[in-house]
Amino acid sequence: MKDCEVNLAWKVEKQLNLKSYEVEVSQGNTSFTKLSEVAAKSEPGYLFTFALTNAIKASLLYVRIKSIDLDGSNRYTKTIMVTGLCASKMQLAVFPNPISDAASLTVAAKEGMFNGTYKVSILSSNGQLVQQREIKLSAAKTFPLAITRLSAGKYHIDIVSPDGTVPAVLNFEKL
Repeated sequence: MKDCEVNLAWKVEKQLNLKSYEVEVSQGNTSFTKLSEVAAKSEPGYLFTFALTNAIKASLLYVRIKSIDLDGSNRYTKTIMVTGLCASKMQLAVFPNPISDAASLTVAAKEGMFNGTYKVSILSSNGQLVQQREIKLSAAKTFPLAITRLSAGKYHIDIVSPDGTVPAVLNFEKL
């Protein structure tokens, strides 16, 4: 997946009596929806790109290809999983906010999941770097962020994704 688009490529052998291919998606790997139909053309491989619209975005998206013969019979490929959300469009939240006596905050993904190594920086309200670290996460909806060394005040959390984008700048206040 790149820039909110999924590039789907597949190779084929012996396309005898083949009419078409249907690209199908599912948000829960149970009920699949036809996204598009690609006519069979005696080629060794195909490339199909589709955008992740709001209708098909999910934490994980399941994709499969249905091949349809001229007689109407069909077969399915193995189902593959792709991240269903664009990293740059990730919506994040921080809680509790404001915070008084807890040792850490929780950073949460409202949509999507954290996958990879993130660079997390805490800056004071005047932009001074107070704390910075890298966090490795795998299929996580939340992660804790220690704030024990911070004095009372307003802060910003900058999070840089593995692809270099900044999905959000979060604000919080320590009382």
